[in-house]
Amino acid sequence: MENNIYAEIDSLLEDLSGTRPHTPEFERLIEEIMLRLPYFPRLYIALSREKASAGSKTAAPLISTKDRYPALYIFTSREMGLNWRRYYKHYIGGRPLLAEVGREPGPFRFIFPLALEMGAEMLMVNEGGSFVCLSLKRFVQINNMSAAMLLSEEETRRVLESADSLQLKLPELGIMAAE
Repeated sequence: MENNIYAEIDSLLEDLSGTRPHTPEFERLIEEIMLRLPYFPRLYIALSREKASAGSKTAAPLISTKDRYPALYIFTSREMGLNWRRYYKHYIGGRPLLAEVGREPGPFRFIFPLALEMGAEMLMVNEGGSFVCLSLKRFVQINNMSAAMLLSEEETRRVLESADSLQLKLPELGIMAAE
């Protein structure tokens, strides 16, 4: 099953590259890609340098501007993520600023809607290879994702008692080991 999803995405990306943009066939292929991404057993997410240091074990996902739009960067393979990291020299202390995120359990399903709430508009998939730039809003909608998270009773009480507004932030993810 795992190898099938990679072959399906590769085939869809190949078909997409030969299709005229903004046609019904192009939109169908984009939707198929969006529907398949959540079925990858793991994705690799680019992490931000903003608060990371050489000794950091975690960092927040990177939201960077691509063609004037804030984008979240993900990769369908470790190799693709590492190639992107090498090209952009996106590492810290010899370690790639990438996180491997498995489908279950964990932050996989709420990272996308949370990034959308924080202003990311696009989802860059496999930049540096046969990449595709997707609407993050549409991706979240098509896959019925939600940023709703359960809080403990203590956390709920603190939020309700706080006079401050709730600040959204992406969860910090573990930085991958050096190659």
